[in-house]
Amino acid sequence: MATIIFEILQEISKKIEELEKKFSKYQCNQITAFRGESRDWKETALTPSLFRTDLSSVQENELFELLQDFDIAKGKDLSNLEKAIEAQHYIAYSRLLDITFNVLPALYFACENDFEYEAKLYILSFPDHYSPNSKYLREYFDAVLNEENSVFYKNFKVISHSFSNERIRSQSGGFILFPSREYYTIPETYYKTVTIPGNKKKQILNDLEKFFNISNATIYPEKDKRREYITSRIKKNTSFSKKNDVPSEVGSFIQRVRLEAQITIAECDLLTKDKTRQIIDNKLRELRKNEEDLIVFIKNSNLSDKDSDELITNCRKKYSLIKYNLLGVI
Repeated sequence: MATIIFEILQEISKKIEELEKKFSKYQCNQITAFRGESRDWKETALTPSLFRTDLSSVQENELFELLQDFDIAKGKDLSNLEKAIEAQHYIAYSRLLDITFNVLPALYFACENDFEYEAKLYILSFPDHYSPNSKYLREYFDAVLNEENSVFYKNFKVISHSFSNERIRSQSGGFILFPSREYYTIPETYYKTVTIPGNKKKQILNDLEKFFNISNATIYPEKDKRREYITSRIKKNTSFSKKNDVPSEVGSFIQRVRLEAQITIAECDLLTKDKTRQIIDNKLRELRKNEEDLIVFIKNSNLSDKDSDELITNCRKKYSLIKYNLLGVI
């Protein structure tokens, strides 16, 4: 007799196949991840904890010092990125969004609370990702903290498997790093969702433990008691081969924009002309906004006038080609 969890897993499997088919046409280093949220948070879904608080940049940096003071982030030579990973898992204050590369923990997180509400299970697929131990990503995160002008605020980074502490290992955890001071949503191109009825959550939790040994004890192998104290301290105190530079940042973002446009074109194949025109028009408006934001970013960078002009010219050429390809669909 089929149980609810296997029905849910079958639905998730279909969504994964749809995403894999979408990206299979393009040469990219695809990675699939999951995130469970106990409610449908609408416009604030998939939002890192930092953007749900009023934590300032000064407090964000001071947080890392407190983590070491309280022996949570162990080791004097930890990078700021490693400290941020500890911050996210112990006191839920960071610009990192938790994801997992194992669907079972994601299902647990979706069902562990809010039994009167529908949950959302997000299946995410990204064309690129980075090791948390790469020199490039560590330097990139430092640039984010220092608000350097080599970081484009829309260019989120996917961080692959991290094993820095026992909890992350047990949850097969990774992260999405958001570099901006304000939250910029993940485009829907990169994910699909499965809705879980609130009245099925407890049964799914039972199934997870019965069939897969997934429970509170295995998901949270340790319990930290210092969260409340450190959180109150923060609120009271006011006081690998990639380069971390502007051309690289611009290049990686345009590469992602090109992929999103290609996927949009592919998805229009089976639509009516009117629906296709509507989708393409919306995508072109989005592209124009992205392009102008990127130009402003380049102009405000520390590049020389000559290098800035050359990069802007190259940027506009690439955007023109992307827009030309989109217009060819109409």
